[in-house]
Amino acid sequence: MLKPLVILFGYKEVHNASAQIARTFWENVPSADYSPTIVCAKMESEVDLRNPIIQVKNNRIVHNFLAFFRRMKFKDITMIPDVEGYSWNPAVLRIVKKELTSNKYDYIHTISSPQSTHLLGLRLKQLTGLPLVVQCNDPWHDTSGRKYCLDKFAKLDLKYEEEVAKGADIIIHTNNVIADIWHERYGEDVYNKIRVVPLSFNIYNLPTVQKKEKPNDKLIISHIGNIYSSRSSMTIIKGVEKFLSDYPNYGNKIEIHFVGGVHQQEMDYVHEHGLSEHIKYLGKIDPEKLQSIYEQTDIFLLIDVIIKRNPNYPSKLMMYYYYQRPILGLTTPNSNLEEELRNSGHTVCYYDNTESICSFLKKAVTDYHSLTYFKTNYWEKHTIENVFSIYNTIIREDIIKNK
Repeated sequence: MLKPLVILFGYKEVHNASAQIARTFWENVPSADYSPTIVCAKMESEVDLRNPIIQVKNNRIVHNFLAFFRRMKFKDITMIPDVEGYSWNPAVLRIVKKELTSNKYDYIHTISSPQSTHLLGLRLKQLTGLPLVVQCNDPWHDTSGRKYCLDKFAKLDLKYEEEVAKGADIIIHTNNVIADIWHERYGEDVYNKIRVVPLSFNIYNLPTVQKKEKPNDKLIISHIGNIYSSRSSMTIIKGVEKFLSDYPNYGNKIEIHFVGGVHQQEMDYVHEHGLSEHIKYLGKIDPEKLQSIYEQTDIFLLIDVIIKRNPNYPSKLMMYYYYQRPILGLTTPNSNLEEELRNSGHTVCYYDNTESICSFLKKAVTDYHSLTYFKTNYWEKHTIENVFSIYNTIIREDIIKNK
């Protein structure tokens, strides 16, 4: 039985996507094969945990002090690499150093974000000699939110990323786009340590789903999740506007639903341009009530971050795959989302290409069946069983054999 020390700041956060993915995996790995101990921030939550945990209090004074800089629009200092590197890591280092003197572990496994968790793991590897597995659920320097005011902070962020890339024994990325970026940035030695492993999600409480062959009388296209940061729904909105102008006879055949937070200016545009009958904002819906949204949807909409060669893996895509509806992805060229949707047989449109949106909507209302030739079992790569099989092979062949 292997004993990893797994470190993720927000492991107990109920609605944090990275935490949900990590819990899905680590709380369900075969206990005969792995006995992980989880190091996480101390917080109140109602999640059920099977694994033993070491909870470390986050220093709120330090956290709030650094948050002040962010509020003052000088956030660079809070992104080298993040606030938790100052408010949480020092206490974890003290506590885990003691833990490692009294308990034996086979390797250290760090999960981001926050990215500073990997620096913590690197320091523990240097102190103990234990192998380090770095799992990047989100990219590091290439994440869309990391926009620096001063170039020296961007260079420092890259310096930290490089230290981890070169110091880790194994690097787990979610997709080939970010793996290729790191290959180009850090060379062959780092690339040889990279393994692409799908994210995992829990299907066991979900209903059995069949592919939808026939849509509702009024086609429902749903975007489930917040539209924030540089994401924008304007291309979709203007595509709908063009569709209604070009094909007025189909105006009663389509409805777009947005579930979650959206940019106010986009809601204003819909209202001002008389599109409210066709574009509905449903607001935030409790997770347990989302079931009916997934079931009634004919086509899922996924809006990607506006960033060149975007390497992010949108976690909602796993649920979209599971419900086996056609997916329309709005993204930028050469993104991970584009690669995912083309490989799985779904549709990709680029930002600002309202013509392609209009054409897609025409096909959706007149020939829905032509959109259903996608890989219905593509969701299976995200099952715990498949992800564990890949992960277990990596650990036993690349970590344990080489100890």
